[in-house]
Amino acid sequence: MTSFVREYNKDCSVFYNTGHVDHTIRNSLDAYTHLELESLPGGGWGYIHFPITMRYARNLGKDCIGMTGKFHTTWGDFHSFKNLPALQFEVFHMLALNAGCSIGDQLEPDGKLSQPVYDLIGKVYHSVAEKEPWCVNAKAVTEIGVLVNEGHVGHGQGGIDAPSVGVAKMLQEGSYQFDFIDSNTDFSKYNLIILPDAVALNEKMQKALQTYLDKGGKILASYRSGLSRGQFVSDFGVSVLPDQTTDPVTKEEVSGKAYAHNAYADYILPQEAMARGLDSVHYVMYIKGLQVKATKGGNVLAKTYRSYFNRDYKHFCSHNQTPATDQVEYDAIVQTKNTIYYAHPVFSIYAKKAPLWCKKMVFNGIDLLLGKKLITHNGPSTVITTLNDQENEKRLVLHVLHYIPERRCSDMDIIEDVIPLYHLNVKIVTERHITDVVLVPEGKKTDYIYKGNTLEFTIPYVSGHSMVEIDYE
Repeated sequence: MTSFVREYNKDCSVFYNTGHVDHTIRNSLDAYTHLELESLPGGGWGYIHFPITMRYARNLGKDCIGMTGKFHTTWGDFHSFKNLPALQFEVFHMLALNAGCSIGDQLEPDGKLSQPVYDLIGKVYHSVAEKEPWCVNAKAVTEIGVLVNEGHVGHGQGGIDAPSVGVAKMLQEGSYQFDFIDSNTDFSKYNLIILPDAVALNEKMQKALQTYLDKGGKILASYRSGLSRGQFVSDFGVSVLPDQTTDPVTKEEVSGKAYAHNAYADYILPQEAMARGLDSVHYVMYIKGLQVKATKGGNVLAKTYRSYFNRDYKHFCSHNQTPATDQVEYDAIVQTKNTIYYAHPVFSIYAKKAPLWCKKMVFNGIDLLLGKKLITHNGPSTVITTLNDQENEKRLVLHVLHYIPERRCSDMDIIEDVIPLYHLNVKIVTERHITDVVLVPEGKKTDYIYKGNTLEFTIPYVSGHSMVEIDYE
């Protein structure tokens, strides 16, 4: 089709709309001049869809545009208006993730534009015009690559698997700087690669990951990632036990499946470094993990404990899962020199129920592998941070967003209010020689400390979106 178009116009832009952009676009990427990431949070995509797709698409070598709409819900919602803070967040998030911005509307039959709609859009674009100099040709600075499951093909609105949703939410809430990547990505760019829950490895990926490990790279994997024909193709320090728990009726393995009332849940008792920030008690894992044991060289950081019995047609206990016993069932978290493996589908569990203990155990593992993280701050987990580099201007640009989507209705999340933050202390690990720190676009310089490759400063006030210019030489 693009070849046909080029017979008539050599210069026009070309994009084929599918409602979702993922790894499958690589086969036809040459047919596009740019990528448009359609993602209306009220229309089935949700607020996590855009950051996942953009964190992947921005590495494909094409200019990217984020696309939202002025509608309260989605396309065709005539005479509705998105809340101003919601539209600000959606557009400013695009800027923070290196995308251009587009706000869609639909013309009514009388052919007249709605003045209130364009007053709304104008307020947002006025701010964009002020912020734009710190966004042009900015490239993301990242520390983690999340390997996509190339066996999963999403279509239309949403189109994203649960492990990707879970890992994106965790890392975003933890202010880690990350990309989604595939087998064609240069792995050496990342200090850590995460394989969330169900990443199948073809021969090309196996070789690339092994080379990455041999050169000192780190891998965090969970559940069935890297599993082939019952064995792991990479050495995560574990082997699969021969007898996996099965459902007494269907005879199917129960691991990785979400059952009503958490019927096959088991429990983790974190140990050593994995217990940081947690009490020394059993924590429920709502979806049963793959039953594994540590091999030689694998250091067990947590074990899995049985419940008194599984909830099935013969057994009953209260409203949900049966409590834990002190009987060890299998190894839950295992560390080797360069890897940490989680037997449970921790990212799918987080996508479904968001237990804080799961997130803390994943963060503990990441911190063990990474050492120093790129950005830390004293704000709440609702803060989103991104760090970009404008090499031509010799400056880093920190974006801080604080908008809180709330489930105020059954259909979607709502952003209505901006809750400000005060005295946000930020630390950034960088080897750049820092010469100045400036709040932009205000142009207000702020005091900073730069010592031992760590830059520290305080943002006095964050009202929705703040940007900090960090000059270097």
